Amino acid sequence: MSVRVMKPQTIIFIGPQGSGKGTQVQRISEYLREHSQQPVTNIETGKAFRRLAQEGGYTAQRVKELLAEGKMVPNFLTKAFVVKFLIRNLTPQTHLTMDGFPRNLVQVKFIDDLMEFYKREGLSVVYLDVPEEVVRVRMAGRKRSDDTPQLIDERLRLYRQNTLPIIEAYKMRDDVNFIHIDGTHSIEEITRYIIRSLGITQ
Repeated sequence: MSVRVMKPQTIIFIGPQGSGKGTQVQRISEYLREHSQQPVTNIETGKAFRRLAQEGGYTAQRVKELLAEGKMVPNFLTKAFVVKFLIRNLTPQTHLTMDGFPRNLVQVKFIDDLMEFYKREGLSVVYLDVPEEVVRVRMAGRKRSDDTPQLIDERLRLYRQNTLPIIEAYKMRDDVNFIHIDGTHSIEEITRYIIRSLGITQ
């Protein structure tokens, strides 16, 4: 297998819950590890806050309450988590993927600031476009305790309210490699399309 040093990738995965973001993050991360000599790290705020909610302490309790109501964790807490994570894990050659972040336009600006500070060039945004009716079926099938019909409705409402403006903002930017994919295709087809669109084929 050929291994080469690549330009460090910074890839944001956007789409509703149940769109397959986590699966594609894992597959693209594995590809990058196999075909370059650089580490890969992933910011996954949703999983991090669900884990925090199971810990003790007042902050954990407040996060647990927000998640139980289907509400978003406030920007300051998300920023604090991301900064702490990057201090621990980022090097100049690390490939960085993001799943579930950014979730609003304030966090888009925050990522721009991070890119400038860490001197990273070339932001790619992978948008997995999946119809709402398909997403509902997928989420219900995950059997997660927080995937009740009411919370699914609330998360989709927040997605339409907060994330759709992010998609439109990134789509208009010349400095962003915006990759729009039909998320109803097979997992393998989607992965191949992402790899080609990122320009990281061997």
